[in-house]
Amino acid sequence: MTSDQVYERLNEQRDRLERDLLAAVLGSPRQAIPELERCGLTPEMIEAEDLRLMLHICIRDWQLPRDNILRLIVEELRAEGYWDDTQLAGAESMLWSVAAFAAFTDRFSRWESPMCRSEAAIWANRLVKLSWAMSDAKEHFDRGYKLLEDAAA
Repeated sequence: MTSDQVYERLNEQRDRLERDLLAAVLGSPRQAIPELERCGLTPEMIEAEDLRLMLHICIRDWQLPRDNILRLIVEELRAEGYWDDTQLAGAESMLWSVAAFAAFTDRFSRWESPMCRSEAAIWANRLVKLSWAMSDAKEHFDRGYKLLEDAAA
């Protein structure tokens, strides 16, 4: 497997983890946000800008009722240009519609709060580890590249 294939695979894994994590958080923000904080996950670790925006709102407003948080997220997605009424439910895009957002937020909405909390903790831990590993790998790559550049000069 080439380094490009490994990087592509890790990015696909990261994308899935971010989506799963946010779906669990949106299922029960009051239960999930404290777990994310315990795991050391910050919004900056989320690469997808739309999902990072959602997480910022969840962290800021986690004590509000879930429906209020969802409303605030929709308002902000619209304001920031992440809204397209033509998006289909289940579409994995940075653009959202009523159908796409409803399908995404409905994934965990019927779960009990402890389930959302435990799922959020599992995915947050995985995402934190993956973020650190990818950051470390980039540092090593940059140092190796610099060594090769210096040797070729």
